[in-house]
Amino acid sequence: MAQDLTKEILPIEEQKQTKKILYKNWKFYATALGIITVGLAVGLGIGLGVENSSHNTITPAQKIVNEINKITNLEVIANSTDSTVTSINNLITSDFISAKLTGDNKTTFEANKNKFALVKITVGKNNLVDNNLKTIGTINAKLIYNYDSIKNQTTNLIITVSDKNTTDIVNQINITTYETNVEINSTIDDLIFMPLFIQSKLTFQNKTGFNADLFTFNKITVNGNDLQNSDLTTEQTINAKINYNYDNIENQTTNLTMTVGTNVWSEDVITKQLNTLTGFTVNYDQTTATITTVTDQLKAMYVDTFTSIKIQNEIKENLIISNLNRSISGTHTPWTDDDLRNGATSGTTWFNLTFKSILLSSTKIVHLNPVIIDATLLNYLSSTNSSTTITYDKATVKIDSIKNQMLNIVINSITSEKIQNYLNENLTIARLYTSARVDGQTIQTDVTNERLSNGETTGDYEYLLTKCILGINEAESKVITLRLYPN
Repeated sequence: MAQDLTKEILPIEEQKQTKKILYKNWKFYATALGIITVGLAVGLGIGLGVENSSHNTITPAQKIVNEINKITNLEVIANSTDSTVTSINNLITSDFISAKLTGDNKTTFEANKNKFALVKITVGKNNLVDNNLKTIGTINAKLIYNYDSIKNQTTNLIITVSDKNTTDIVNQINITTYETNVEINSTIDDLIFMPLFIQSKLTFQNKTGFNADLFTFNKITVNGNDLQNSDLTTEQTINAKINYNYDNIENQTTNLTMTVGTNVWSEDVITKQLNTLTGFTVNYDQTTATITTVTDQLKAMYVDTFTSIKIQNEIKENLIISNLNRSISGTHTPWTDDDLRNGATSGTTWFNLTFKSILLSSTKIVHLNPVIIDATLLNYLSSTNSSTTITYDKATVKIDSIKNQMLNIVINSITSEKIQNYLNENLTIARLYTSARVDGQTIQTDVTNERLSNGETTGDYEYLLTKCILGINEAESKVITLRLYPN
C-alpha cells in the first residue's frame, strides 16, 4: 500500500513541534518560578531591605528629640521679686530635661548631656523678658533648644510665678527627703500626710512662713505609678514621691522613704518621734483663745506629724499637754486665759508632754502667736453687741455720726488694746437699714439723714428699730439690733 505522505512529519516540522513543546513547558515553569521569586523578593525586602535601609532609620538623637517635644509637664518656678530671664535660663539644664525622659532615651541623653543647648524661651511670638516674671500667675511658654545636630526644636514650658516666700518654701520641700513607717499589710487608706508632716522638716524662715492652709496633698507614687496596697505586703524600703500643691504652684514632687515592716510603730518608736518634735508655733485666735483651745491646737500639731491614721487615733487618746507656762526674767508663770486674750507674747513658753501616763518631758518649747481672725472677731462682736441703743439730736444728726457712735460702742466692748487698734483701722459699718413686712414681702430700706432728721420711729415704739451689719475687710458680721431714739 502506498504511504500517505500528508501525515508524514518532515524533519523541519519535527524541530518546530519540539521547540513548541519546550516553550510551553518553559512558560509553565517560569510562571511558577516567578511567583516564588517575586514572593521571595518581597519577603526579603520586608525582612531585610527596609531594616537595612538607612533613609528609614530614626537615630538615637532624633528619638530623644521626639520625646522632649512631646513632654507636657516641663515646669519652672519663678518669684515675682527677683527672678529674671537669666535666672530662668539657668534652670533649663540638661539635668532638668533628663529628669523627664524615660528608658533608653534617658540613658543615651545622660551619656551625651553636653549635646543639649538652650536657645531661648518665648511667650507667644516674643522672647521672654524680665517684666513677664513680675506678675503672679502662670506663663505658657515655649522652650527652643538644640540637641546634637538637630536645631531649633520646640517644646512646652510652664513658668509658675509666685511670691518669694512661696517659691522658697516649695524649693526647700522639693529637695527634702521625708521618712515614714508603714505597717506591713496595711492599706493606703491608713496613710495620711498632713501639712505639719511637711512643715516639720523645714528650716528657718520657711518653717515659720509655711501656711498649712495653702498645702494640698495629692498622692504617693512609686516609679511614676500610684502607690498600691500590694506595695505594702512585703518588708522593704520604698523610694517614693509625694505629689502636692502649695499655693498656686501645682503638681510638685518631693522624696519619701517608706519603711514597710512589722511593728514599725511600736510604743518606743512613737515615743521617740514625740520626743524629737519641739518648737511648734501655735497661731491662736486672740479674740476667743483659752488655755484649753491652745493646748488642743498644740496636741493636734503633734498628731498631724504622724502618717498613720491608726497611730494618730492612738496618740489622740493618750497624749496630754499640760502646765503651759512662760519664763519672764527667770520666773516661770502659768499662762492664763487673760494673758492669751491680751495677746501677751513675751517670754519663752514651756509645757509638759505626757504619753500613756509617762512624762516624756517637762521642758518642751512652743511659740504662741496671737492672731486676729476677721470672721471670728466679727462673730464675737455681733454676739456681745447684739442689742444696742443710741439717742441722737434730730436737729443736728448726720448718718455718719450715728455710724461713728456705733463703731465706738463696739470697739470699746473689747479690752485688748491690740484688737482695739486693729478695729480702729479696719472696722466699718457695712450697712444700716430697717426691715418691714409689706404685702407678705420683706422690704429693707437704708437709714438716711432725712429719716433721722424727721425723727422716724417704728410703729408705736419711741425708737427706730434698725439693723446693723459690721464689716472687716471682706468679712461681714451677723445682724445687730440697734435702737435709734430721736431727741
